[in-house]
Amino acid sequence: GYELDPLNPSFVPPFTQIADPERPEPTIIESADGVHLVDNKGNRVIDAWSGMVCVGLGYGREDLIDTLAEQTRKLSYAHSLYDTTHELPIRLADRLVEITPSSLRNVFLSMSGSDAADTLLKVIRYHNNVTGQPQKKHVIALDRAYHGANSMVAGLTHFPECNDNFDVPLPHQHHLPSPWHFGANEGVSADEIITRSVDALEAKVAEIGPDNAAAFVTEPVMITAGVIVPPLGWLGAMADACMRLGILFMADEVVTGFGRTGKMFSCEWDGVEPDMMFLAKGMTSGYIPQGAALISGELYQGMTQGIDKGTVFGHGFTHTGHPPSCARRKWEPRRSGRLRGPGHPGLRESGHCAGGGRCRIRPVQDSATSSGSGATSPTSATSAPCARPGSATWSSPTPRQRRPKPPSPCRSFSSRSTRSRSWRAETPYSCLARTDSLVPRGIARSEVRRHLRR
Repeated sequence: GYELDPLNPSFVPPFTQIADPERPEPTIIESADGVHLVDNKGNRVIDAWSGMVCVGLGYGREDLIDTLAEQTRKLSYAHSLYDTTHELPIRLADRLVEITPSSLRNVFLSMSGSDAADTLLKVIRYHNNVTGQPQKKHVIALDRAYHGANSMVAGLTHFPECNDNFDVPLPHQHHLPSPWHFGANEGVSADEIITRSVDALEAKVAEIGPDNAAAFVTEPVMITAGVIVPPLGWLGAMADACMRLGILFMADEVVTGFGRTGKMFSCEWDGVEPDMMFLAKGMTSGYIPQGAALISGELYQGMTQGIDKGTVFGHGFTHTGHPPSCARRKWEPRRSGRLRGPGHPGLRESGHCAGGGRCRIRPVQDSATSSGSGATSPTSATSAPCARPGSATWSSPTPRQRRPKPPSPCRSFSSRSTRSRSWRAETPYSCLARTDSLVPRGIARSEVRRHLRR
């Protein structure tokens, strides 16, 4: 019979020391159910990382499995190239347009977050070329950002292992200091961190040249960098700065999208309406690959009006609109904006404003993992001051109401003084929101690996 060699060189594992023949053997996962993983030695542990931060609905969900199997039997594959498609990608695109911020109108489907990010980078170049701005190519990201590993977006990801020997970042890719609360920002107020980030963006655009700077991309929460949570108001301030500077604001919601931080998308905490957004992970809860890139109506209109009617837009993938990947009617977000499914009472938001400029943090009791997981028991609610951006830029806190999608094919920036809607006095990231089946975020991946090796 076949003898499994975990270090077999025929399989090149990602993000591994491939040149080290004595590197530790990888943990071999054999099965999973609910929130638990079982390795090939029979060890059963809690998956504290939700796969690679993607299995938001848990493993072994029969309703999801049945949906995929039913669609595979009906139509296992159909491409969407050259005037051919099927119903499901059209329905999915409409649904994504419905639930995302109202600025986003058009959807490119892909198979991963990296594909979606590269799609948007190509769209930027295409749009600026056909609208008479061919010099506008430079894109700005943050230090220690992670946006993907494909050839172009890898230069916006900023880690040595992702850049060294790959000839990235490219000359038109740049990075700013991250908005963390330590290092150079140790002891600095939230307002000052916001001000420093805005100043850094303005200085970088001036250095590049306003006619050359095209976009700024960021994760609302920098997951790979260590779950760096910017101050509340930071995202909105950066989005507004992009508008003043005449550059696009691109939101990477690959990890934070679909309820990971307590709202459907993290942009909603600051009321930000991005020009571009890319998604993956939570779209299918890891059951099948899927990604999406969304753009504003005015970007799409600029692309279509800048070319001849007979010009073919030469971008897409063999598996764009893959039928099983798009078949999610039983487990998509409902109109209420909350993810729900059998056995899951819905996402619970992590905090609410108690008034007086102070936010009361509600602890989340996770009944499914409250024992034996190594998690700390919730304590009584505590209060913490809200970080309020300067009044010169930000309006007073008011409840945010989701606006319906505009009927026109595009939105004009001139109709809005800022890209972010009124800032809310809430505490969005006191703990990452989760369903009852997900585990506390405090359990490190190393802890899971330690239990697996016992």
